[in-house]
Amino acid sequence: MTTRPDVIAYLHENLSKFPVEKLKQQLLDEGITEAEFSAALNATQTRRRRNRARVLLGRMLLIGGLTLVGIALAVHFMQDAPKTDAEPGTPHSQATTASGTESAFLGKTGYVLKLPKDYVAVAYLKDGDPDDEIVHFCRAGTDPSNFLNEGLYGELGIVRLEVMKSPYAGQINGLEALSREIAARSTSRGEKYSLKNVNVSSLHGIQVNYEAPDARVETYVVGQNVLYFFMAGQDDEIYRAILQSLRDAQSET
Repeated sequence: MTTRPDVIAYLHENLSKFPVEKLKQQLLDEGITEAEFSAALNATQTRRRRNRARVLLGRMLLIGGLTLVGIALAVHFMQDAPKTDAEPGTPHSQATTASGTESAFLGKTGYVLKLPKDYVAVAYLKDGDPDDEIVHFCRAGTDPSNFLNEGLYGELGIVRLEVMKSPYAGQINGLEALSREIAARSTSRGEKYSLKNVNVSSLHGIQVNYEAPDARVETYVVGQNVLYFFMAGQDDEIYRAILQSLRDAQSET
C-alpha cells in the first residue's frame, strides 16, 4: 500500500491534538480507506519517533559534554541507518567511538545509549526479525566470534542488549508479572540468584544477579512498547554506565 503524503501531513499536524480514533473516523468519512489510514499512521508515528530520538540524542550529547566527533558519528548513524532488514547474523547498524572519546548509539526503535570510551556497538536483527534487535557493546577490536561465548563477557567487558516487543506493555502489574516469570525460570534451572528493582531514567526494571552455576548479571527494563534485556558477565562500572545511559524516546518528554 502506497502511503498518501496528504494524509501523513494531516496526521503529523493533528496527532498531538486529537485522539487517533477521532482522526480516523474523520478521514474515513472523507473517503480515506482503512488501509490508507493504517499506512499513513504507521509512517507518521515512525517519523515522530525519529524526531523524538534526534532531540533526545542531542540532549544526551550536549548534557554529557561529548565531543563534536561523537555528535558527527551519532548524526551519521541516524541518517544512514539501513531502511531494510538485515540478513541474520549481519550487522544492520554499527556505531564506534574515536579513541579516548564518547559517543552514542541510536537503536532501531528510537532508543539511545551512550558508549563508553573506546567502545563500539554492533547491532543485529535476531533471525532477521525486525521486532527483535540485538546489540553487543564491546571494546574496539574485539573479535565478534566472542559474542557467542557468554562465559567470556566478564573478561572481555562485553555487554549484550536485546530489544523486543514487550508482552508487559500496557499492563498495570507488568513489572510484578515479569519478576514472577524470572524467579520461576531461574528456580526451575536450579540457579542461585538475587532480584532487585531498578530505575533507569523514567523506566522501571528488574536486575538479576546470578552466582551459580554461571555467574552473570541480567537487567530487564520495561519500556512503553518494548522490553530491554541487558546481560553481562559482571555488574561493573561499564555495565552500569551503559545500562543507566538508556533513554527511551517513547517515554521521554
